[in-house]
Amino acid sequence: VNATDESHITGDFEGTVELGPFTLTSVNDEAMFVATLSDGPVVAVEPGATPFTRALSLSHPTPNPTSSRVELRLVSRDSQYGRVEVYDMLGRRVAVPYNGTLEAGVPRPIEVDVSGLRPGVYVLRVTAASGTAMRVFTVTR
Repeated sequence: VNATDESHITGDFEGTVELGPFTLTSVNDEAMFVATLSDGPVVAVEPGATPFTRALSLSHPTPNPTSSRVELRLVSRDSQYGRVEVYDMLGRRVAVPYNGTLEAGVPRPIEVDVSGLRPGVYVLRVTAASGTAMRVFTVTR
């Protein structure tokens, strides 16, 4: 959320995705976007955003679903402190797989051991001075 109460959502997609009145179609295997929302509806979409036009870029978790571990890649546009946390659907923090410096433009692999977690849906959240990025993954048995 910025000073004008607009929210920005970033994401990756394959194929076609509809965001409010906007329809995006990827031309590669995977495309990225930044959507701007104002008081609910989508008011603008920036197709083709790259990790370096966004403050934080977080890859999709793989494998997903998983029963033992999940891996992601995090890239920060700027050098800054970052914290990676995993939350269950009740909002409880269940893991902190990374807490430290993010180097500008250097991919940081993130691996989360989920073997001790109950089956269910989890949110991985990255928090840094420049913003927040989130991904969802599922733990199965």
